[in-house]
Amino acid sequence: EPAKDAGGVAREWYDQLTKTLFNADFGLFKTCSDMSSFQINSSSGLFNDHHLLYFHFAGRLMGKAMFDGQLVDAHLSRPLYKHLLGHPILSADLEFVDSELYGNLRMLPSLDEDDIEDLCKTFCVEKSEFGVVTKEDLKPGGADIEVTLENVIEYTQLLVKYYLFSSVQQQLQHLLQGFYEVVPHYLVSVFDSQELEVLLCGLNRVDIEDWKSHTEFRGETNELHAKHDLVVWFFECCEEMTDAQRSKLLQWCTGCARVPIEGFVALQSHDGKLCRFALKSIPLKTDDDFPVAHTCFNRIDLPKYKTKEHMKRKLEYIAESEISGFDIE
Repeated sequence: EPAKDAGGVAREWYDQLTKTLFNADFGLFKTCSDMSSFQINSSSGLFNDHHLLYFHFAGRLMGKAMFDGQLVDAHLSRPLYKHLLGHPILSADLEFVDSELYGNLRMLPSLDEDDIEDLCKTFCVEKSEFGVVTKEDLKPGGADIEVTLENVIEYTQLLVKYYLFSSVQQQLQHLLQGFYEVVPHYLVSVFDSQELEVLLCGLNRVDIEDWKSHTEFRGETNELHAKHDLVVWFFECCEEMTDAQRSKLLQWCTGCARVPIEGFVALQSHDGKLCRFALKSIPLKTDDDFPVAHTCFNRIDLPKYKTKEHMKRKLEYIAESEISGFDIE
């Protein structure tokens, strides 16, 4: 596809590559119980013989994105961020991966001896992969060790270790190796897991007031200003959109669906220089004219629509469409 990269092409490259790597059908990652974050798929080897190389690449991609000031459109589970930072994993971290399993494990120690024995649990876990059920011991000889009131705490601890570390140990090792090849551990060790997530993925919520405050206005006659009808209508349309639509519109005009951690003031061009979001007025030639996005320069060219409703229809169409690609003017 022909394109001149002044920033927009690179942002879309990161975006499209991230979507592919974290697509559940690709098999490397799977969604957590909250359906909004990703955890390593312990069965990734069944989907691809070279899965460990892909995890190594995924780690390098995240590191390169951080190094380049790009945002990654894939939120990892909280335990994965803690692994990247080298922070200790706690039993409570299982809730971010599987809230139902976490709730069940929390309940176990409160049961009496008869209830625990009625569960008929042993120190092993069962995995079902494409209809084939396999068992893995949580400790040597675990299949022959029954869970009792005396060892139930050890059982829950080993289960947490299994789901958050042992079952994905190889994949995790390659992911970390790839990440640290680009970003040394000491550079990220100053963050906590939530700060690292925001640094990698940006802010989820689009703050309209912040967007307004850091917008420049352009036009052949410099006619646009903060109180011009086109500008007022544009931000009113944005306010009336859903969060998903606003993110889609932001991606369409900047190449990224999230805002940098510092807000709109920190939008950048391809060379790392600050490049504020801009609105520019252009002539309305026909009623079918759409706004034009310049992702490399974080700019939208707005035709001079005569009504807010006309503009809203065009913006909502853009926000609900799968639009990608570039043309050379």
